[in-house]
Amino acid sequence: MLNEPWLIDAVRKETEPALRGETPDLQYLDNSCPQLGAIWDEAMRLGSLGLSVRHVANEVIIGNKVLRKGNRVMMPFRQLHFDEKVFGAGVEEFQSQRFLKTPSLEKSPSFRPFGGGITMCPGRFVAKQTVLAFIATIVNRFEIEIDPPNQSFPTAEEGIPVVGLMDPKIGSDYKIKLTQRC
Repeated sequence: MLNEPWLIDAVRKETEPALRGETPDLQYLDNSCPQLGAIWDEAMRLGSLGLSVRHVANEVIIGNKVLRKGNRVMMPFRQLHFDEKVFGAGVEEFQSQRFLKTPSLEKSPSFRPFGGGITMCPGRFVAKQTVLAFIATIVNRFEIEIDPPNQSFPTAEEGIPVVGLMDPKIGSDYKIKLTQRC
């Protein structure tokens, strides 16, 4: 959002009604904020490094590889998230409108930010609600900007295995400036 400042204004306008009570209206944020939801999905698509592990039940040959009964197969989901046939051109870059232009992507079997099947993360709903409420609160209470400007986008630490989201490489975090809104 910081790289596309118009998004901050769009999310602010979209989420403001959810902050009229004492606590953020989580249902409103989840169901009535398509721009915020699309940003969430795109960030999850780019940042997740989850995988699934399955036991081979019976020997099978895939291509020229033999998967023997009793062995394990690791299936990283990241490759699914970068499939141009599914997500279109520019899969390496953050496109805030990707999930708005093609809402069916959220239900695609190639979109697995929280795993899949019986190993789907049970905390996915709480995680999403917490992040959406945090973003809505920050953008509505503060002006937010990159400071100093022209910082490089944080680089993900792809070389360290994680269960969920990748951390930024050490030293590549954004420095930001928050100014309370009146």
